[in-house]
Amino acid sequence: MEESGAYEVSYKVTTDQDTLVNPTNHSYFNLSGDFTQTVDRHVFQLNTEGIYPIAPDGVPAKTPDANRDVVKHLYNGVLLKDIFAEEDEQIQLVSGLDHPFALPAGHDNAGFLYDQNSGRFLLFKTEAPCFVVYTANFVDESVIIGGQPMIQHNGIALEAQVLPDAIHSDLKDQVILKAGETFTSKTRYELVVK
Repeated sequence: MEESGAYEVSYKVTTDQDTLVNPTNHSYFNLSGDFTQTVDRHVFQLNTEGIYPIAPDGVPAKTPDANRDVVKHLYNGVLLKDIFAEEDEQIQLVSGLDHPFALPAGHDNAGFLYDQNSGRFLLFKTEAPCFVVYTANFVDESVIIGGQPMIQHNGIALEAQVLPDAIHSDLKDQVILKAGETFTSKTRYELVVK
């Protein structure tokens, strides 16, 4: 038997003055259903054209880098624990992923997340040009989950948006909404349990 469901985030913004618009959703996923466990054993696949390397202050570069091993591994699908173990200085800088990834224009699927133990398979699609992927690298022990302090890598956020800090680049037209115009964007997360 197969069960499925979908969650869609839809934005519609209009303005009477030129303004910055770059909404996103910061939901965390842990397909085990247990946030006291890590997402280390989740398979993550992303149809990406490259990672935007970040500076130590978290501000991303304005051009994606397609030549890093992490990009190739994510494109092919990889266990998150293997990403966390990579020696790439970008992974080491934040002890995981906290990076924007470029998505190809007109793609049907942005990628998937899969937990073999639970059989849960999450497919995600978006109209946004970029996914910021964050793997709960920073631990706040004041956050109590299941009676225990939060542990590192207990979830993954898949934030569909335009590149953060795009306003300071030649991508600025993607985040400036002109007076009287309307911005729309949809992101869909489809969950299948096998």
